[in-house]
Amino acid sequence: MRFRFLPVLGAAALGACALIPRTALAHAFGQRYDLPLPLSFYVVGAGATVAFSFVVMAFFLRDRKAATRFRQWSPATHSKLWNGLGRALKVLLQTLSVALFLLVLLSGFFGDQNPTKNFAPTFVWVLWWVGLAYVQALIGDLWAIANPWKVLHEWAERLLTARGGRSGGALLAYPAWLGHWPAVLFFFIFSWMELVSEAAERPASLATIILAYSLITWVGMTLFGRPAWLGRAEAFSVVFGFLARFAPLDLSGAASVREDAGRPFSWSF
Repeated sequence: MRFRFLPVLGAAALGACALIPRTALAHAFGQRYDLPLPLSFYVVGAGATVAFSFVVMAFFLRDRKAATRFRQWSPATHSKLWNGLGRALKVLLQTLSVALFLLVLLSGFFGDQNPTKNFAPTFVWVLWWVGLAYVQALIGDLWAIANPWKVLHEWAERLLTARGGRSGGALLAYPAWLGHWPAVLFFFIFSWMELVSEAAERPASLATIILAYSLITWVGMTLFGRPAWLGRAEAFSVVFGFLARFAPLDLSGAASVREDAGRPFSWSF
């Protein structure tokens, strides 16, 4: 009984903290500019978008079975054509992805530290994070093919195997009780960095954070195996994979090895 008022006191404390005046920080980088439109346009447009979303949901989700009717078209059904094109596409995307990944790190560490003149912030926050999200939802799961962390880990594993090293496989079983909470935590940190932290616009700081996350991802894939770590703990594989469920194409035929164990959804790489 003595703890019955703790939630109320906690809520009151949070409310009091919210009233403390502080400097407001916003994401993005470069000089601020305002669009020449009245505020009412934004308010009405946002409200209409939310209202229309509920109308669409009410119309299409009346039947629970409707959610199972969507089928993605798989180019792999045309096996003779896709076997060649799919492998060529995979090699091209993976090579380009690794090259861009290295370019972001080099630009961040050694390039001009002015955010508007550096390749890293623009690529990460505009081309990769915003652009790839649309690609995933409108085309297919290209991230599962071109994920540079996965690609570099695969290349390193093949190199070690060719030299007589360990032939891959998980060293430890992924703890079932963890579920997808590691991905949630990493995505929360990423969102905080994007929306609040000033490190998001500093190229060197951004490159350092990317390198640190890369090391965590590679260690996780080595310990628990690529399928388990990518499917449950790697934030961007989980988020981009979810968006890819809306895409019209199933690009799983572009990979020669299935790694669907531990995947939260139905894609297969």
